[in-house]
Amino acid sequence: MEWMAIIGDSIQYIEEHITEDVTADEVAKAVGVSPFYFQKGFAMLVDSA
Repeated sequence: MEWMAIIGDSIQYIEEHITEDVTADEVAKAVGVSPFYFQKGFAMLVDSA
């Protein structure tokens, strides 16, 4: 899956569960990537902004 799709799906999942305590592991599972891959990619994306 392409990073932009992963991030987009992640944001959508977080918005749908905004009133809940959502963990990175839950988001990663929801978008179909490993927690490590999700956290590493998200950190690279945020650090480059």
